[in-house]
Amino acid sequence: MARATASSLMFVLRSEPHPRVAVASCWPSVALAGLMLCACSSDGDTEACLPPLELECGVTFQPTFEAFFENQLGSTCGGKNTAGSCHAEAGAHGGLVLEHIDLAYDNLLGAAGGEPLVIPGDPECSPLMKRLESDDPGFVMPVGNKLTEGELCAIRQWIESGAER
Repeated sequence: MARATASSLMFVLRSEPHPRVAVASCWPSVALAGLMLCACSSDGDTEACLPPLELECGVTFQPTFEAFFENQLGSTCGGKNTAGSCHAEAGAHGGLVLEHIDLAYDNLLGAAGGEPLVIPGDPECSPLMKRLESDDPGFVMPVGNKLTEGELCAIRQWIESGAER
């Protein structure tokens, strides 16, 4: 679910149409004061963010990009010497290369020209976390090998803290 913004809340309080709120796609909830509140995406997009993710958890590695790359991206996802590496230069599934640390970071943050897969400070709406947290076998990454809770926790914390390099 997208996050409520001050402008979407003002719409509810003013009870008049607001151009940035797609009212038809909302399910209202009753607030403490009895007001009807609704959180919608600004463009009517129905793709939801994840529910709040657990950030107070036991990490398997330090929540830094370097540790994420060393423990996950470079060693499995983009590892050229690892069987089944989908995102090495040779395979580059979905056009995503994670084999080299600098390119991996740029690709995840969208600096290499693609869509960003990480939204700094927002793990719930980051496409990367949607893939990593999914239970859908046709959508989850990595394919056939779901990450441990400790690995997911480290990645969540890195994104939440701003996804710094």
